[in-house]
Amino acid sequence: MRALIALLALLAAAAVGLALWPSAPPGPGRPDGGRVPGPTLPSPGDPLTVQLLEAPATHYADPRAVADPWVTETLAALGLGREPTLDRAARELAAVYAAQRSLLPGDALQFLLDSAGAVLWGVRQTVVITDEPTPEAVAEALRPQVSEIGVRAGIGRAELPDGRAVVALVSGRADLTLEPVRRAPPAEAPLTLAGAVAPGMGQLQALALDPQGRFVDLPLARDDDRFALTWTPTPGDWVLELLGDGPHGPAPLAQLTFHVQGTLPAAFATRWPDDPAEVDADLAAALVAQDRAAAGLPPLRREPTLDAVADAHARDMRDQGFMGHVSPTTGRPADRVRAAGYRAAIVAENVAFNRSLSDAQAGLMRSLGHRRNLLSRDLTEVGLGLAAAEDGWYIAQVFARPRPVVADPEAAAGALLDRLAGACGRALRRSSQLDRLARAEARRPHPTPQRVLDAAARDGVTGKVTAWVATLALLEQFEPPAALREGACEQVGIGVHQRAEGDGPDIQVVMLLAD
Repeated sequence: MRALIALLALLAAAAVGLALWPSAPPGPGRPDGGRVPGPTLPSPGDPLTVQLLEAPATHYADPRAVADPWVTETLAALGLGREPTLDRAARELAAVYAAQRSLLPGDALQFLLDSAGAVLWGVRQTVVITDEPTPEAVAEALRPQVSEIGVRAGIGRAELPDGRAVVALVSGRADLTLEPVRRAPPAEAPLTLAGAVAPGMGQLQALALDPQGRFVDLPLARDDDRFALTWTPTPGDWVLELLGDGPHGPAPLAQLTFHVQGTLPAAFATRWPDDPAEVDADLAAALVAQDRAAAGLPPLRREPTLDAVADAHARDMRDQGFMGHVSPTTGRPADRVRAAGYRAAIVAENVAFNRSLSDAQAGLMRSLGHRRNLLSRDLTEVGLGLAAAEDGWYIAQVFARPRPVVADPEAAAGALLDRLAGACGRALRRSSQLDRLARAEARRPHPTPQRVLDAAARDGVTGKVTAWVATLALLEQFEPPAALREGACEQVGIGVHQRAEGDGPDIQVVMLLAD
């Protein structure tokens, strides 16, 4: 007679868990209904240390696998493709679960994936305890949890004192493949990542966090589905996230940690999630405020309209069965905010699914794209939404900055020139002719540098003339044109105009530079 318990976790922005009982849930301290008393379950907030049994993988995406017929037969029975790096993570996961009898929080799960050299994102972990660990019996227990097409997986097991086995399955969609790369590379030497994304993947981005905690956008070369990027990291821990635009908008494809000129850790210390008994959007807002305060940033204002947008999107994700930013019914975040009547200069959104709000927030802070939204200085307001599901919470965070009103365009132009003079280290001579032209062109729909130059030529401006055009969400986003920074002009004209319709970037700035 088999005794089974399956726990399911999704590592997207964080982990989520689901307990599936074969009959009535067992009593406290006996999560598997076992015949031998298990360890005491951890309490919320307790310390947790994960110690690897195997040496950490030296490379990400190392394809070498341990020959194990049981692994091959079990995955074949499930109809899953084998991912060797996930086999290693599954073996470690089975051992940890055998000792803890609790689903790991997201940061500990990420440590196991990194230590195995796995590069998949959106990874699920499922644990089964059984006294019949044959491939056929394990596949029968796991099959309802792995029905998604295109999944790759690894599997491992550990023995319990009563003779039963803990079987761990780690699985995920392979939307990205990577050529092997060292996890602890030398410093001050070029480091190259190369690989391929799934066919049809949209825009691809690479975002890094350097050892000083600064975000770095890395240039990436792409040829159809192939990509490559090279940069020279300084000593310390670097985190690199690859993001791709899929059916539900931008989402992480992989996140890698490089211990540059360092050693690979064999242990990881954290704490179990510590959610209060009452979970609501106020708790979600408090967690956001806590992380911003820790970074020395001011709190975001809670905005009722954004709350309603976030709440509706969380319920939409639950009801429509998707996780992402692009909804089949409401479109993109900016569409939802606009439909609610909120005029925004900037809109950003984070989404997560987790059984624990604190673990979800920790996962969002680990994921670089989500972290950048949470710690942005440009965003000033936030709305939080939660939707309860059987196995966790759908969570939406909607960030925005209200559309500023440029009441006095001439004063705005003068303030920009004052900032430019400070940046350039010299006084700038305004030309009434160039001012008049720049103001007129700024009021035209969608000005371009060439149209501005054509207007200057028709007005009799001679000599070397440079035109600069930008459409900004905020005046403080204005950056000095290179010609001014390099001292290559004598006269300046500037025009500022704010479009009355629409939302998003709507402040048009036109600058004419002449020698």
